Amino acid sequence: MPAALQPMSTGQVLDRTFNLYRSNFMLFAGIATVAALSIVCASLVLVAFGIAVPKPGVVVDPRVVMNAVGVYVLVLILFWLIFNSLATAATIYAVSKRHLGETVTMRKSYGKVFPLLGRIVWIVVRVFLRMIGAILAAYVVAIVAAAIIVPALTVTSGGSAPGSLAFIVIVVIVIAVMLAGYGWAIYIYCKYSFAVPACLLEKMKAYPSLKRSAFLSKSSRFRIFLVHLLAFTMSLALAIALSYGGNLLLGLLRIPFLLVVWGLVASFLATTLAFPIGTIAISLLYYDQRVRKEAFDLQLMMESLSQAGSQEVAVAMPIG
Repeated sequence: MPAALQPMSTGQVLDRTFNLYRSNFMLFAGIATVAALSIVCASLVLVAFGIAVPKPGVVVDPRVVMNAVGVYVLVLILFWLIFNSLATAATIYAVSKRHLGETVTMRKSYGKVFPLLGRIVWIVVRVFLRMIGAILAAYVVAIVAAAIIVPALTVTSGGSAPGSLAFIVIVVIVIAVMLAGYGWAIYIYCKYSFAVPACLLEKMKAYPSLKRSAFLSKSSRFRIFLVHLLAFTMSLALAIALSYGGNLLLGLLRIPFLLVVWGLVASFLATTLAFPIGTIAISLLYYDQRVRKEAFDLQLMMESLSQAGSQEVAVAMPIG
């Protein structure tokens, strides 16, 4: 029975995360390159439209820019859904093997998760739609609130336009509603962070995986938020450091094409290096919650004892 299967604090989860990542760097970084390709491929579409490399003295039509950006966003979402889902599942599978002391390769990880890609993408899409729904609901509430408050203030002020204090009140209310909407979207993301591990490791379909995640994450959503926040912060810091350093050096050459290329390289490197951290930590939290709520360590121990007993019986049986 692996010693790692015991209740862990958030600090212990992060310590275990970095230990696993450091000792299996090539495995996890190799898996993460697939997720990094989603950003590069989508960015190449924008470059193909000529938006990223404007020619000196040429005025760009705003409508062309909007169309190009729209195509870029759609392509980015498409590539992100497929590549990111595949890399996330492969990382989770690799963590499940290494965490339990078993060997695994990048090829085996992708081979195991590829048949479930459609189911995993559907889980990601359902979570994404719920998050978008929370944000859109906040926008609707903010618009309705502003539409109700402004006429009411106009009436109370004798038909004149609301004063500066009233305007501040409206702004504060709208901002509060929007922050609540984004906060709820983050909550949804944390609530269903265990859905992909449940689908992959427990062989569940999309809807049962979401219910399973809601159950397992119930008492651990703040820890999940901290893990996602750490992963996002590290990814953003790496991207800024790599991009700024390269732009500082290449800017002296005044060659726009090199700046674009380095931007793609910086995004690729930042995603490759930072992507595994959050996924490894979420996988460990998934196991931690199963140990806490379901005595998963005892389940594995009983299974191993049962298998050992079956082998002993098989050896003891006479032949012929």
